[in-house]
Amino acid sequence: MWERARSEGFEVEVFSRNVANKEKQVDSSIVTTMLDDSYEHMKSDRGDMAVLVAGDGDYLPSMRSLQRRGFRVRVVFWKHATSRELRDTANEFVELDPHFDRLTLPHGHDSARWPRQD
Repeated sequence: MWERARSEGFEVEVFSRNVANKEKQVDSSIVTTMLDDSYEHMKSDRGDMAVLVAGDGDYLPSMRSLQRRGFRVRVVFWKHATSRELRDTANEFVELDPHFDRLTLPHGHDSARWPRQD
């Protein structure tokens, strides 16, 4: 999935995992990048929008900060894994669920033919 995102022009950052196989510092890194970018590259009067691809309610304070500064925030994530308050607070919520096959199948494969049934 990460290679697919890179091939589509997204910047992908992968984090180390601890002994319990949990990624560390991911949330704080996302928040830092989102807020840094909002000051360095975005302008609310142009209608710039922050897009958060995550579903944890811990992002609410950062999202509200951006909204207070006039930015719209779109949250894109799996519906079942997104905090209800995050969905409700976002200016827009986009479910990834309908796009599961496109996100997870190798590029160029038709979901109706995958896995191959030869």
